[in-house]
Amino acid sequence: MWIASKLGFYSVVAAGNEIMIRTRSRQDLANLQKATHQADSRIRFLIIRTPLADYPFRAIITGRAWQRVMGILGGTIDYPNFKSMISATPDQADKHDAYYGLWSALFNLQLRERGGRLEDSGMFLREALRPFHEQAFQRTEYRAWGDGDKPTIEKGEQQ
Repeated sequence: MWIASKLGFYSVVAAGNEIMIRTRSRQDLANLQKATHQADSRIRFLIIRTPLADYPFRAIITGRAWQRVMGILGGTIDYPNFKSMISATPDQADKHDAYYGLWSALFNLQLRERGGRLEDSGMFLREALRPFHEQAFQRTEYRAWGDGDKPTIEKGEQQ
């Protein structure tokens, strides 16, 4: 699973019975480490340096701890536009072009499914997207999840 968040970019995979969080930037794991520990002091992990691997920084945590980390990451969403927030975040701004590239590639897949393609023609993107945004807002029902939907920690749970 790839996760692009305001704290960093993470590649998350199963590692036996545990979860491995991999990053290309040590700062991304340090951001996650700090945020998770502030939210739940029981979540602790070490940053493992693997300089010869495709992802040079890793951490290993339990599946239950990962579920809590996902909730913590979800709680960091306080922005109306992800790419703009990334540009304005000093330790994440260098990822903007990579995220935009991914967004563009996936948007082109969406357009191809509809029989079109967004060419690099200098078209003002906001105008190109207006019909999609208007259609989405007209047909989307929004539901806010309450605190009762947050994962709970069972007594005696070990890390």
